[in-house]
Amino acid sequence: MQRAIAVVSVLLSCFAVAAAQSSPEILVERHLLRADRLMESGDPKGALELMKKIMLLQMAFGVTLPDGKVEEGSYADWKRQGRWVIRNANGDVEEGPYVNGKKHGQWIIRKANGEVEHMTFENDESLGKPSRSRN
Repeated sequence: MQRAIAVVSVLLSCFAVAAAQSSPEILVERHLLRADRLMESGDPKGALELMKKIMLLQMAFGVTLPDGKVEEGSYADWKRQGRWVIRNANGDVEEGPYVNGKKHGQWIIRKANGEVEHMTFENDESLGKPSRSRN
């Protein structure tokens, strides 16, 4: 219950700030810059908190990241973990698992042109060439 209240509180504060000061897109860009600075200064927890705010803005306003990506997944111990879906601005959709913050296992890339690629990763490294097919 406390977590739900905290999420609503953060969401409401994001609404208030976005409405009062700038567009959600500008707010996302500001949070990304601050998160980069926090990571460079050795504060990954602070950066993750800003990334959570960015995700809330994405959900509330339909905001995408400046490069057009929309990423969905979960974190464990401040690292990407489990199944993730990454929607790129060009229409490509990538789906697959992360283990300890690294791509690991079978990934499927559905290209906007209908092509489908299957790739296997181990510790963020691609194992071999992708297998391709058409939808």
